[in-house]
Amino acid sequence: MNVELTEQQKEKIIEIYESGITNLNEITQKVYRNKKLDGRSKEGRGVRDFLVKAGKVYKTTKFEKKEFFFTDEQEKYIEENCKESLMEIARVLFPEEEIKTPLDSKCRYIDKYIKSKKLRKNFIEDDSDGRYVPPKKVKDLITKVNIYANQDLCENELSAKSERCIKSLAKYLQTPLFIRKINTYTDEDDRILMESEFIRYTWNKYDLTAEDLTMYIGVCVDIIRGQVVSEQKEALDRQFEESTSGEGGEAAISMRLSESINAITQEFNQIQKRIETSITKLQKDRSKRMDDLSSQSANFLSLVESFQEEKERKIMLTLAEAQRLKVRAEVDRLESLPEFKARIFGLSKDEAI
Repeated sequence: MNVELTEQQKEKIIEIYESGITNLNEITQKVYRNKKLDGRSKEGRGVRDFLVKAGKVYKTTKFEKKEFFFTDEQEKYIEENCKESLMEIARVLFPEEEIKTPLDSKCRYIDKYIKSKKLRKNFIEDDSDGRYVPPKKVKDLITKVNIYANQDLCENELSAKSERCIKSLAKYLQTPLFIRKINTYTDEDDRILMESEFIRYTWNKYDLTAEDLTMYIGVCVDIIRGQVVSEQKEALDRQFEESTSGEGGEAAISMRLSESINAITQEFNQIQKRIETSITKLQKDRSKRMDDLSSQSANFLSLVESFQEEKERKIMLTLAEAQRLKVRAEVDRLESLPEFKARIFGLSKDEAI
């Protein structure tokens, strides 16, 4: 999203332009008094849009698109762990950076490398018609969880909770909506991304509702769309730089490209915001549900304890009553003896009881 220019900034742009400075980068830097800015920044795009609308032909510095290269060690790690999620790989390779979503630039570089090497082919099972077949065997499910969610589960050593989670995951992957959505993608890399993100988000949550699953499927669809939009944005940025390079650019072409870039940038930001909002809501809703369940469990345990205490109290009363009857029987026996023998105890019948 571009920066909204103030009237003072607009006047400053015209003043700088008419002084003979027509380079977009220089104008942007002077208006914002920041030498780190260029025409590709959100501030630069705002200046660029204003100049185009004002009919001013400006110059740009043609940027050589810098290709990102992995080191030999990074390439080896990607090839050995290519079936993990893009975020997991990126976080290992770039621990100093905060990787929030699969749309991060580092995730996209990793994805491009994996696609270029065709490292993920034949990882998803399809039927004879090319339709997605969800895994059903526990062994296959565990393999995918270990790969996508960076776990170390063993089929013969599953805890009760993990076993429950795996069984729930099998049901999640057979959800008609999930199968329908994943089958809309013909590119296998898109299918892998859809399946991997869905498993990564849901595998350890055995209590998801139908509404939760629908939202998680929507998140995965947004992630794939975000990848496509990001690639389109990069292509448009390159076209814009080429159209405005040299002595000047065609205003009409620049205007159309500028509008397209603005629209696609806005869509990309909306997708990211939608993903973050959905995940936050899902986490909060599930947390509240778990708290309510814990509260109900606590109330149930309290009821059980009260019941056990009441039961124990009744048992004690029964034992006390039995003991009292036993004492009475003994006193009755003593009273059946000659009176002087009973008086040896110095007790009457009522006192003894």
